[in-house]
Amino acid sequence: MTRTPIAALSAAAACTAFVASADPFGRRSPAFGEPLPGLTAEQVAALLARFDRVADPEDETDPESGKSDVDRFADFMRLLAPLPQARFSAPALAGARVFDSIKCTACHQPFYLTGPSRIGALWFKPVALFSDLLLHDMGTLGDGIAQGAARMREMRTAPLWGLRARTAFLHDGRATSVGDAIAAHDGEGAVSRERYLRLGETERKQPLEFLNTI
Repeated sequence: MTRTPIAALSAAAACTAFVASADPFGRRSPAFGEPLPGLTAEQVAALLARFDRVADPEDETDPESGKSDVDRFADFMRLLAPLPQARFSAPALAGARVFDSIKCTACHQPFYLTGPSRIGALWFKPVALFSDLLLHDMGTLGDGIAQGAARMREMRTAPLWGLRARTAFLHDGRATSVGDAIAAHDGEGAVSRERYLRLGETERKQPLEFLNTI
């Protein structure tokens, strides 16, 4: 059996870390920072030449605009408007009250205030996000992935704006209805889930009517 030198394995692992910090097309964003601290540009280039042999597009900066493809994509997403909220019916209005009474709004906060921004239209604006954008321990609903500050059971509260246009729910699309998604909540969401499941048939439909306006 041929043995691979430890040094080569370390280099391969380092190169893997570098490639993993790219998007699916092999492009990297400066937002990720330096993936291989302590290595010179020449050493990184040598690693890429040795281990990254598949040609892919590079995210080069436009000399005129000073922006890369990642920057342009970020601008597009940043300025993309959410769906306007639909008009409330009487059941939807009742559902908004139920949604709050069972404490879904503890995490899915109806409004979020933006912070300072170089774009005036985004400067300290209330947004109907229905999220606190915080990490919560979701128990068995967690995706089992530790990433950044998030541990394996933790997930960031998913914004609910545009919910009525979706056909699959939860992070992995396992739920085919909003009711199924609520029933799958666990961990910090378990108390609200149980309150929802204890509602009568009519009351249980009301929050769904409300969520269908978002």
